Amino acid sequence: PSCEATCMVLDEQALPLTRSWCLFEVLQTYKLSKQTEGQHKFAGLFFCTKEGVIGAQQEDELVFDVSIALARRLANLDVADATASSPADHAMIVKLVSEEGGMDQMNAFIRSEMLDDLSKVQAVFSDQMVVVRSSLKGDAMQSDGGDGSALGSSMPEAEAEGAPRTDDDDDAASKTSAGRGVWAL
Repeated sequence: PSCEATCMVLDEQALPLTRSWCLFEVLQTYKLSKQTEGQHKFAGLFFCTKEGVIGAQQEDELVFDVSIALARRLANLDVADATASSPADHAMIVKLVSEEGGMDQMNAFIRSEMLDDLSKVQAVFSDQMVVVRSSLKGDAMQSDGGDGSALGSSMPEAEAEGAPRTDDDDDAASKTSAGRGVWAL
C-alpha cells in the first residue's frame, strides 16, 4: 500500500503548525508531493477539523466559518516560529527544512494547499447560495401570486443591488444548480 495523503488535524488556531515535529510532517508531505509529480496521485496535505476535511465535505456538512478562520490563520502563520521541547530535534528539523527550500517554502506549500481547498469550499458555497436563493424566490413567488411583489420588486437582485444583470448571471446560476432539481431565476 502507498500513502495517499497527509491529514493534519487542526482547529482555527492551527496549533500543530507551531510545533517542530508537525512541521517535520509537513516537510515529508512536501517531499512526497514533489517525488510523486507525474506518477501516482499523492493528494497532498488535507486540513482536518472536528467538522471534517476542509474542501472534501458533502455540501450539507461543509462548515464555511471554520474554513475561513483556519485560512486566515494560515495566511499569517510562519512555521519558522515552530518550537520543540528538544533543542536538538528542533535544530535537526530546521536543517532538513532548509535543505528543501527553507521555511518560506514550507509556508508557501501550506498556503497553496489551503488555497486549493478554499477553491472547493467557495464552489460549494456558491452552489448552495444559488439553491437557497432560488428556494427563497420560489417561496416568495408562490405566496404573492407569482409577480414578485412580496419581495418589494420584481427586478433581479443584481439590478436591485446596483449591478447590471448579464446573460452570464443566468448561465452561472443554471450551471451551479444543475442536477439539483432547482431552477434559477
